[in-house]
Amino acid sequence: MSEQETPEHAAPDDGRLVITSDQSDLAGARQITAGHLRECCDWVDRDAVLLVVSELLSNAVLHGGGWWRLTVTASPGQLRIEVEDKESLVPSIRQVDMKGAPGGLGMHIISKLVTSYEAAVHPAGTGKTVRALWSRPGLPA
Repeated sequence: MSEQETPEHAAPDDGRLVITSDQSDLAGARQITAGHLRECCDWVDRDAVLLVVSELLSNAVLHGGGWWRLTVTASPGQLRIEVEDKESLVPSIRQVDMKGAPGGLGMHIISKLVTSYEAAVHPAGTGKTVRALWSRPGLPA
């Protein structure tokens, strides 16, 4: 078993996975998440979830100080992805400048792929958590 697959990343009995930037890079986090989704959340569009994970983690690296914690929680009726970082400024959907600076598409992409999303600043402004949710059609969360 490789370091990225160690039991400290996942608790299979409760459908929860936690990875930090101290344990993995972005590519590794995506790979671990993909495996977790195969085991715990077969109803969700994995490609869409992995794109959202990539966008949220990239935002944490670019705008959140570099450190991040990814938490994936799967239940029969809902999938929740949470990314924490150390920046208290919450992301927003902004006007994309197609002729100017690159970027600005991440929250547009996320908003189209999830059931809902939200961001919350931690107490004392020590960072934030951005949460993306997928609800399984026909089942309670």
